[in-house]
Amino acid sequence: MSSAKGNAMRVTCVAIGLMASLLSGCGADSYGPVEILYADGGGIDKSADGRMRLMDSEVVPLQVGQRYGWRMYLRTNRSQIRVKEEITMAGPTTWGGSSELKVSADGRSATKMREVDGTIGFIGGVWGVNGDDPAGVVEIKVTIEDKAEQRFKFVLKKP
Repeated sequence: MSSAKGNAMRVTCVAIGLMASLLSGCGADSYGPVEILYADGGGIDKSADGRMRLMDSEVVPLQVGQRYGWRMYLRTNRSQIRVKEEITMAGPTTWGGSSELKVSADGRSATKMREVDGTIGFIGGVWGVNGDDPAGVVEIKVTIEDKAEQRFKFVLKKP
């Protein structure tokens, strides 16, 4: 085989290899395990017809039973995703008896780990004010698949 033919063959093989490599990055697998498309949080209000509505506000009334939370719209190529939710209060509080909560020694924070359906494209978390919750800043950090992270900040304020 002449050296010109050999060089042309090598160039063709390299070009085909590069094309295959580029094309393999297209489609559903071209983004990482999870991409956060949109996220927000706030107090949760119940309308007259019984529907829950997320209010776009960082200030949440410090009233027993008042709910607050967050939501995220995601794109992922995984059917199941791991979600770690860490909440830190302004001071110590009491936490529900859920076995999925790991409470810090000082009673200020708790961590919840769960696995959720990734095909839905939506995840969220809801918390409720109890009688022992202190007024002040509440921070929630949500980590998905140990990589994607979103932080939410609320202020529990006496009405």
